[in-house]
Amino acid sequence: MELYARPLLTETELNAIWQLLEGATWERHASVSNVYLDAYQKNSEMAECENKREIYRIVMDAIGSDDGFRDRVFPKQSTYAIVSKTEVGQGFKTHHDLPANGDFSTTVFLSDPATYEGGQLAMLLGGEERLFALPAGHALTYNTGITHCVKEVTQGTRYAIVFWTTSLIKDLRWREILGDLRRAKGLLPLTHGYDLAATENDPRFLLQGLENKIVRYFING
Repeated sequence: MELYARPLLTETELNAIWQLLEGATWERHASVSNVYLDAYQKNSEMAECENKREIYRIVMDAIGSDDGFRDRVFPKQSTYAIVSKTEVGQGFKTHHDLPANGDFSTTVFLSDPATYEGGQLAMLLGGEERLFALPAGHALTYNTGITHCVKEVTQGTRYAIVFWTTSLIKDLRWREILGDLRRAKGLLPLTHGYDLAATENDPRFLLQGLENKIVRYFING
């Protein structure tokens, strides 16, 4: 998987986040305090507070219901989120995300793209630059390590949330196999109940057992 774009937040969730942003304190280096990225960051981040923790909870609840994210990433754990504010003349210069952050990076777009200019999430994919300014409430998940930047904002203000996720399955080929297994399983009806013997001939149950064996292999090393 290189890119996974989709609507993530409901209108209710998005409105709740905007209310939590009201009166926020913004800092240059709320989380980016290392030498590696210090010179690249021109935007600001929401300071640590109860509202920020509630924003993180809303986003993680949405991610927990995102079957596409689950089937592509096989998440083990996600980092705490950065809530960013990028104003006119600000951006985040071309960089690689830190390897220690995880295997996948996710940007959740909070601002309607009609309310700002510039500020696109730009990525180098196949030697070509691609620009992303998704609708408010949409998310883009991509492999950590892709060369990217946030273009300088020329009008308005861009708000976004970023977090990183470590995968249970490090091998891309096995993630694809497991993803196919999950999709195949989802096409089959759940027919067994309390009859243990019936599971021996239940295709969905057998596929689930196969998936579990593969995941257990990677968990246990």
